[in-house]
Amino acid sequence: MTAVTEHIPDTAKLLGETSPYGRLCPPFPACLDELPSTAPIPTLSTRMANERALGLSFILAAQTWRQFVVCYGEDGARTIYGVV
Repeated sequence: MTAVTEHIPDTAKLLGETSPYGRLCPPFPACLDELPSTAPIPTLSTRMANERALGLSFILAAQTWRQFVVCYGEDGARTIYGVV
């Protein structure tokens, strides 16, 4: 599931990089529901920070804060929360 979930933002990133505008036009919102329990993306905090400039934004949802902490660790969860 993680590989499929990462493939879509990877494709959007590539399209943004090769676009004549230098970004996605219109922007692409990646909505990730139940992220920690279905498809934890190890590079999520870096992607959220860097790919915004390419027109790719992330909307995250989880049932509890604890899910993020278990999946990404306390520091990783705080970083993700801070980038959103």
